[in-house]
Amino acid sequence: MRLNDRSGIEGLPLRLMIVTLLISLTLPVALGTLQGFQEQAQVRSGMRLAEVIASTASSTYESCEGNVRLVKLDWPESQSGETLRLGLAGPMESILSSRVDIIVSGRISGHLFLSDPLVHLVSEDSGRLEIGPECNGLRLSCVIGTDGIYVAVEVV
Repeated sequence: MRLNDRSGIEGLPLRLMIVTLLISLTLPVALGTLQGFQEQAQVRSGMRLAEVIASTASSTYESCEGNVRLVKLDWPESQSGETLRLGLAGPMESILSSRVDIIVSGRISGHLFLSDPLVHLVSEDSGRLEIGPECNGLRLSCVIGTDGIYVAVEVV
């Protein structure tokens, strides 16, 4: 061991500065990736819920007038403030009535169209419903109205 080796002492601050620089450059990228992963996990969970609603609405529609089905919704846990909500129903013959929106943290992050067969979800007041974890289930019933056949949606 050399007692007068000054290169080790002189090189240490440079090495620490390089390590600090690398950490400061990679940490925001890593955190951004993690945030995107959590949002995508919520979107996938929302898509699963939307598919359950869509398949139940399709079977209700195909069974014709008077058929009533209940859908129990199992909401995922909220992850780091990423809140999940679903937007559904709308005025008859509107594209909104045949679309389920997946809403994560207040932004629409995906859609599921009820197109095979084309099913219109209509609420009591023909307005758009936005449901979240406080909603435990939906009541879907097939109705024949003056505009045609649609599925009435009620929150239970």
